[in-house]
Amino acid sequence: MRNREQLHQIVSRLINDNAHRPTPDIALLLLDLNRFKEVNDALGHITGDKVLVELSIILAEKVRETGGSLFRLGGDEFVAVFDANTCTTPFDNLESLLHQSLKTTLQVDDMQVEMGASIGIALYPKDGKDSHELLRCADVAMYTAKNNNQASCWYDPRNDLNNKRRLAIRLELGSAIKENQLSLYYQPRICLRTGEIAGCEALLRWNHPKLGMVPPGEFLPLVELSESIHPLTDWVLHSTIARIEETAKQGNRIPVAMNISARNLTDSRLVNTIEQLVHQKCLEPELLEIEITENALIKHPQLAVENLERLNQLGISIAIDDFGTGYSSLSYLKKLPLDTLKIDRVFVSDMLTEESDSVIVDSTIELAHNFSLIVVAEGVEDKETLEALAAKGCDQAQGYFIAKPMPAKAFDDWLTDRSSTSLASSPTPQHKTG
Repeated sequence: MRNREQLHQIVSRLINDNAHRPTPDIALLLLDLNRFKEVNDALGHITGDKVLVELSIILAEKVRETGGSLFRLGGDEFVAVFDANTCTTPFDNLESLLHQSLKTTLQVDDMQVEMGASIGIALYPKDGKDSHELLRCADVAMYTAKNNNQASCWYDPRNDLNNKRRLAIRLELGSAIKENQLSLYYQPRICLRTGEIAGCEALLRWNHPKLGMVPPGEFLPLVELSESIHPLTDWVLHSTIARIEETAKQGNRIPVAMNISARNLTDSRLVNTIEQLVHQKCLEPELLEIEITENALIKHPQLAVENLERLNQLGISIAIDDFGTGYSSLSYLKKLPLDTLKIDRVFVSDMLTEESDSVIVDSTIELAHNFSLIVVAEGVEDKETLEALAAKGCDQAQGYFIAKPMPAKAFDDWLTDRSSTSLASSPTPQHKTG
């Protein structure tokens, strides 16, 4: 199949050929397969390659029948190019035609696989004057479609400002680790009964040389869609363990929690690495905590359960984060080897003013204690909320009122300052299951 270099050559030739024609329109459609990374992670790269070959044949035939040319950019991205003077289908119908061709159920070995795609469309000369501009505009449109859960999207310059930044972030994710642009910040959580520190959460930060601090919510979703997820998770894991070791040298045995994604959860590589590091470094496994979200469990739940069971057998603590915002929460409490449940901040922040949120917090605490789980409230931003949570029998709390996320040095200073003080402002009752 033709590649990126041939794409630029052929589009340039079409532009030259169309220079004196009455309708010099060219359509460039960028296809990015949806959830293809899950096929690779769950079924293996050999099966993934077979899926790509089958789809390439189907797409190439359909594009050729319509008078266009198909190119593979790499990975799971394809580009279809059509010249209005030779295309047998109106441009408005092209994305529908390609989506229809992708609806074919593929028979790969003994499995049936169905794939979809997000499609971005750009037109010459309206959206770009050369092949490079057209490809960039199609990429912007494709990600607009993907982010809005749409099947396809035509390029709109109003979407371009934010997407230029997103494109830069996406392209530079791989170099962020190598160039030492990443760091971990640490946000402590305290025991509501004693006021003592109960652990902390490691939160990833990216200090981009040109863009400054890039919010995690801006780059982590892009990491999820790329192969950068694996080296990035390895970096976070090694950094988290290094922090545990450094804190222990200072005389503090403080559990550190790291977040893992849905793709990590269904990939045995992370569990294997954790297993090796625990043994190599003689790490106390209870000092490493793993946080997962409910939504991360929806896809491939059996694989997730198996990997969490392995972590549990190592002695590593497992917490479910953002509880109440996902699906099938009760079934997870029953099936998973959990130690901790974290109540999402959306319920905690308004529980003093919204009766429904207060009821949810009460019910969650009681439910978790019935499963013998530790309950952590997130998003505690004032003294009144902290005291109310203690009165409700919540075990631990985390939030800006206690401390914001801090770099390692600031976290060490915070620990030193707390050595003779406590945030517990009043006696707090223990919960019923004590």
